[in-house]
Formats: sequence, C-alpha cells, structure tokens
Amino acid sequence: MLNNILLNKILKSKSLTLIFLLLSFVLIRCANQLPPSGGEVDKIPPKIISSFPEPNTVNYDEDYFELEFSEYVDKRSVHDAVFISPVVEQTLDFSWSGTTVRVTFPDGFKKDITYTITIGTDVVDLNNNNRMAAAFTFAFSTGNKIDTKIISGSVFDKKNEGVFIFAYKLGNENDSLLNHKPDYVTQTGNDGTFKLQGLSSSVYRVFAIRDKYKDLLFDFDNDEVGVPSQDVSLVDPDTIFTNLNFKITKTDTIAPRLFKALMTDRNHILVTFSENLDSVSLLSNNYEVIDSTTKKTYPVKYSFNGNTKPEEHVLLVDSGIPIDNKILLKANSLTDLAGNKKSSDFVSVTVSDKTDTTAVEIFKTLPVNNDKIGFKNIKIKIYFNDYFEITGVENRIEFADTLGNKVLFNLQKDDDATLVIIPKENLKQDKNYRIKIDQNLFKDLSGNSRDSVYVLNFKTTSDLDLTGVSGKVLNVKPEKNSI
Repeated sequence: MLNNILLNKILKSKSLTLIFLLLSFVLIRCANQLPPSGGEVDKIPPKIISSFPEPNTVNYDEDYFELEFSEYVDKRSVHDAVFISPVVEQTLDFSWSGTTVRVTFPDGFKKDITYTITIGTDVVDLNNNNRMAAAFTFAFSTGNKIDTKIISGSVFDKKNEGVFIFAYKLGNENDSLLNHKPDYVTQTGNDGTFKLQGLSSSVYRVFAIRDKYKDLLFDFDNDEVGVPSQDVSLVDPDTIFTNLNFKITKTDTIAPRLFKALMTDRNHILVTFSENLDSVSLLSNNYEVIDSTTKKTYPVKYSFNGNTKPEEHVLLVDSGIPIDNKILLKANSLTDLAGNKKSSDFVSVTVSDKTDTTAVEIFKTLPVNNDKIGFKNIKIKIYFNDYFEITGVENRIEFADTLGNKVLFNLQKDDDATLVIIPKENLKQDKNYRIKIDQNLFKDLSGNSRDSVYVLNFKTTSDLDLTGVSGKVLNVKPEKNSI
C-alpha cells in the first residue's frame, strides 16, 4: 500500500514537471517571436507592361483605355499622373482590378482625333514608393489615321525628374500660351529626358515647367520654367525633332523693397534691399532723406557699393540730421535685375551722430594682383571702401611697364567709390605692368585718407595665348539667361 502511494506521488511529480517544461517552452517561443527576415529593399520602379488599345490603333470606338502595371501601385498617384492630349475637361472614371486600371471617358471620345495618353513619372509603387523611371506614352485614333510626330530632349537641373513638358500649337495667342493648358504634355524621366509623341502637323512652342500644383498651368510665383531656344516646326514631311534641351529657373515677379536703413556714422547710410537692383535705381538722385518731424528734406549727395554685400548699398549725406527726430529714407523708384519695379518705397532710418574716422582705402582690384590679362581694350577697376573726389587724382597714379615706359590713360567712375583706369592705347603683348596709387590723395567726405601707396602688378597675354572661336551673342541679358 505504501509503495503504491509513493509511486503515485512520483508519477504526479513527473507529470507536473513535464507540464511545466512544456509551458516554459511555449512561453519562450512566444516571447521570442520575430518577423521573418526580409530580402533586399525594393528599388525596382513600377512600369506599365501593357495597354489597351494597342499603341497606334486606328478607328477606335470604345470609351475607355486600360493600363496594366508590373506591380501594385498607389492609386492616387496614378490618378494624378494621367495626362491626355488634346486636353479633355471631362472627369474621368478610374476602376481597378488588381494591377490593372480602366480609365473611362463618360462623354466618350471625339471623332477623327488622335489621342495621346501619357502616364507621368509621379506614379509610385505600394511597396517602397519607387517612382516610375520614365513616362509611358501611347496613342490611338478615333479616325482612320494617327499622328506620329515626335519632339524629344532633356532637362538639365539638380532635380531633373518629374518636370512637365508643355507643348503648344502656335496660333494667334503666342504671347499668352502659358495662361492656358497645353495641347500636349509629358514628364521627364529620372535621367531628365522626355519624348512628346503622337503630335499632329504644326509649329510648336515647348516649355519645361516644374508644375507645383500639377494643374497644367504656369504659376509665375511658384513654378520654375525652362524657356525654349527655338520653336519646333513639325510640318509635313517633318516627323521628329530631337535635342530640345532646357535649364529651368524660378521666374522673378516680385518687386524689390527697401528693408533697412542704418546710419553707421553721421554721413553714411547703409541701405539693405530685398534683392539686387539695377544701376539706375542706385543713383544718388533716386533717394532723399526726410525729417518727418520738421518736414525738412536732406539730399543724398553720393552713392556707392563699397565693401558691402550684394543686396546692400551706401548713401552719403551731409551731417546735421537730428538724432531725436523721426527720419525716413525714400526711394523714388526701385527696379530689380529682372525688371520688376516698385514706383517708390519708404523705410525708417536709424540715425547716428558718430563722427566718421575710417580712412578711405582700396579693398579690391580687377584684375587682381599678379594676374594675367589681355592687352586690348583694357579697363582696370579699383574699388574703394568709401566715396572720394576724382579731381586731381590722375597726377598721383603711375602706370608703366617694368622698364619705366609710361602708359597714358583716362579715368572714370563706375560709382562714387569705384575708379576705372582706361589705357588710351592697347597695351604691349606679353609685358609686365605696374600701377602705383598714392592713397593719401584720396580723401572721403570727412577728409580721412590712408597714408600709403597701393601697388598693382599684372602681365598681359600674347596672341599665342589666345585660341578658340570668335563671334557675338545677341539679345542676351546675363541676369535672365542661365544657360
């Protein structure tokens, strides 16, 4: 009897131990569950593997087209990436079955027209948001012939993918093309290339647009634009035009403003603008200082860039502006380098009665010291940090070659602090020259000067140094042309 009881206890103990071990094993397995290890990150972009109707189909009489993608894609991105030429105003119906989408035209297609369907590169896959590498385009016709003309090219930019290409048939509205939707549209691929297909016989003007809102309209304040170098004629028998290339830039449509006016001493006003201005806007007679307390006006006598930032400028006035009164600086006209103009502008002046003790001196030259320059039609620019009077300074400037042969020259000023030295004759080839300027004679409005001699050395080139081509570029404004 005792043995049976002992045997039952042993068996029960072993059963409990076995149950404990099994539970422990299950719990450990649950606690250490991990997702299965994945493979490499998906970097393969989606693409369209088939379309219906087939490309270049004629006499098409259905009211839809279909696209099959190589993988599951974000449906919203497809909706935003379908472009149809000619542009249709009706709302399209998208219906999906797996990786295939049917796009239906509720109002149907027009008769005897070639439709070009473009799926832009904004389409992304669901797996890793990979964009389509290139736009997909196919054409079909509701008549018995199809338009097959092509324009291709590239966009060169830091981010050259996904840029829209707008093509307009030239007619009577050539000056306002970007005010309405284009006749044909496509997008650049990830290498910046594009191809407009299914074009009809016409002359086209093509633009590259980074269409921020994807509304197929150019927004001057938000969209970057690439302007064509020429119009494209695809009139029979012409069928293709290649290498239409663009560099895009932001269009400046905002007028410049006065930002700040600070008197650094009782004569100098450091003015800050919202952007660079044209030279006419920087003339001294374009400005006046107004005491709004006494209604007295102080004329601006001199104006110059000096050693300032590009958006800054220096104005000089006679001393005597009351420090306790409210002083304003008025600009009668401001025009930026893009031609945007503000008729007038005001800004408060921070007034100072500090005496000017800074000596006028040279801070930069063009050419720089020991530079090598041409020998024909030379202009040497000497940049001072302050206004100086030009009368009589030519007698304190020595211009000669290293053998002591003097060079005759004329003087002029780019602004009230920039001296331009212009030789009366071309310099000798392959010669060393030296310009010595006694800075002690250059005095600012307060009579300050630098007691030193500035020496500029340079060497001229020879005909043997010059190779290449010659010509003339017409109608180019550097501030507006980035190519």
